[in-house]
Amino acid sequence: MLSFNKYNELVEIIYQIATEPKALSWLLEFFAENTYMHGGSLTVHNTKTLETIKRISVGVASDPQYRKEYKNDMQRVDVWTQALLTQHKQGHFAGDHQFFLRDKFDKSELKPLLSKYDSYSATGAHWHLPDNQTLRISFQKNSTHGLFNDDELLFLNSLVNHIGRAIELNIKFKNTGSHKTLVAVIEQSDQSIALISSSSCVFISSPSFEKLAEKQRAFTVSVNAVSFINIKTQQYFEHILRQISFNSLNVDAPLSFIIPSGDDDADYKATLVPILNGISELKILLTITPVAVRLLDKFDHLLAQKILTQSELDVAYKLSQNLSLTDIANIKNRSVHTIRTQVKSIQRKFGVNSQAGIVSKILTF
Repeated sequence: MLSFNKYNELVEIIYQIATEPKALSWLLEFFAENTYMHGGSLTVHNTKTLETIKRISVGVASDPQYRKEYKNDMQRVDVWTQALLTQHKQGHFAGDHQFFLRDKFDKSELKPLLSKYDSYSATGAHWHLPDNQTLRISFQKNSTHGLFNDDELLFLNSLVNHIGRAIELNIKFKNTGSHKTLVAVIEQSDQSIALISSSSCVFISSPSFEKLAEKQRAFTVSVNAVSFINIKTQQYFEHILRQISFNSLNVDAPLSFIIPSGDDDADYKATLVPILNGISELKILLTITPVAVRLLDKFDHLLAQKILTQSELDVAYKLSQNLSLTDIANIKNRSVHTIRTQVKSIQRKFGVNSQAGIVSKILTF
């Protein structure tokens, strides 16, 4: 239905939904200008009553006379919308003939109205939102183009993963209770997060992201790019960026990968989410988090609070690695008696009476 460049443009508009309220209108306008859709609408419904809360329309669906007649004739939710929202799974476009009997449609109050405006067939998908609301996206075709065929539905369903992620990001940003720009959100985030381009150029990153790069040495951050020390990790990172850039990422493809930590502690996980910070340029949110509790990070906090000495922290760390007192003594070139004395000191400071208690205390610190 669209050229490669137009498809890219459409995906970029979809990701604007995350931060730009007008993006829903842009999405409909794009379809009106670049496809043979007869009409289209985005409607927010009350999930329980199906009552319309808000609607934006293009094409025949935006015709003032059509909207007036629809409102007058449809005293309740029309049969097609009701079937889509109650009988069809969310996040998937299907032709009306696939989940709603055409015979039933022909006998409904909706048929005469749509026939008058040459609206022959429809497709739609919906997504549940917070606060008991549901977003419905629907498109119509006239009698010349007939029912929605498999190729058209395949095209629309290639977009649902992008739409779903954009909605999730929109909800996430709203839940912060802030109207800050994306840059401000990143700058003030306590997560290790950065906004990068599809060529890994860094636009903005959080202080935590920069500190992690400096401390961990598993990856580096510069004005030019994010790059990973491990060659295989870097190659996979570049592979995912190419997939995102060319929109060849399918629904099941991973958007995350493991970063070897380079030490004896837990590794890290990198997660990439495509987003837009402008109408014409695709950008990507890169978040890096530990895959499990990192003991070394906990020890930094313990050392800063001066709860244990540096030597005691080292013993506690090795206990957390399931090493025996004999193993620790050999590694530190100390006697087992010395190590046992340090363990008792750690137990007293932590208020526990066993080595297992020490490990538990560290993990829950």
